Amino acid sequence: MDADVSHHYSDSIEKVILEMPEVSGFHELRARNAGEDVYLEMHLEIHSGVSFEKSHECVVFLTEKLQQEHPELRVIIHADPVSRPEAEKS
Repeated sequence: MDADVSHHYSDSIEKVILEMPEVSGFHELRARNAGEDVYLEMHLEIHSGVSFEKSHECVVFLTEKLQQEHPELRVIIHADPVSRPEAEKS
């Protein structure tokens, strides 16, 4: 049976997210071993005013950074739009 190994990657994800002002966080992180590969799935929280193209760039940027640091990863990211807290107060 495969084991959840997502805790091995959360620090790397958080470090990269800090480089992206369009992103507020992530959730539903799952990572599973499959032979020599690790399949990592997550939801990336992108501010709702960000364009589709920029959202895609964020996903590609995070995927590439994670795979550079952890070549064993096969990354699947779902982009979720989220409201900015300061925008809700207006």
